[in-house]
Amino acid sequence: MLKIEKLLPADIPAVVEISQQQFGAHGWQTDMFVQQLDQENHFAFVAKLDGTVVAFVFVMKTFGEKGEDFNVLNVATRKGFENMGIGTEVFAFLIKLSKSLDIGLLWLEVRESNENAIKFYKNLGFCVDYVRKKYYANGENALVMSCKL
Repeated sequence: MLKIEKLLPADIPAVVEISQQQFGAHGWQTDMFVQQLDQENHFAFVAKLDGTVVAFVFVMKTFGEKGEDFNVLNVATRKGFENMGIGTEVFAFLIKLSKSLDIGLLWLEVRESNENAIKFYKNLGFCVDYVRKKYYANGENALVMSCKL
C-alpha cells in the first residue's frame, strides 16, 4: 500500500537518486533538498511503497493576488514506478492538504519539451497560464501551469 508522509532527513538519499534518474544533470543535488527542509513555508513529502521511497514532492507556500498558493518546486516518481497512479495519488494528497490549509491554487513550471508531464498535469486539471522564455539553464522555455482548487 502506498503511504505519503513528511520527508525525513533519512529519505534524502532516495530522493536524490530519483531526482538523478529523472532529471540527470538538471536534477537538484543533495544540498538543495536539505535546504528545503529548513525553509519557512516549504513542505516536502515522500510516497513509500512497502517502505521504499517511490516518489517525492516539494512545495512552497506563496502569496498571490487571490490568497495563498502552493508552488510545486520539484516532483518525481522513481523509474520503473511510472504509470502506476503514484503521481496521481501524490497530487490527490497535495490537493487535500491544500484545501485543509485554505490554499486556493497549485502552480508549477514544466519544461516545454516534457510532453508526458504536461499531459499528466492537464489531466489533473492544470492549465497553461504563460511561457517563461529561456527559463532553464540550457535556454529551454518553461510553461507555467496552474490548477484552481
